[in-house]
Amino acid sequence: MNATSGNKSTIKAQLGDQIIQNTELSMNLGQKIITTTEDKVRLAVLTHLQRLERRHLWIAPAGILIPILAAFVTADFKDVWFIKAAT
Repeated sequence: MNATSGNKSTIKAQLGDQIIQNTELSMNLGQKIITTTEDKVRLAVLTHLQRLERRHLWIAPAGILIPILAAFVTADFKDVWFIKAAT
């Protein structure tokens, strides 16, 4: 072992001792353990993600519709070629 690796191991040991001294351990033994398979968890997550995506589907159409409506409401139409402004 050279001096550099000796210093690193000493620093690691000191750091480990400080972590142990400043660590508080609390135990909650009243938990239930649920055992399931990976495919059930994957299905539940995908179903949840699909529901979240459906909640936000209205944003893109509304983002297009609102500016178009604002343009039609505020527009001053004029006669062009064979199209009358009154139509």
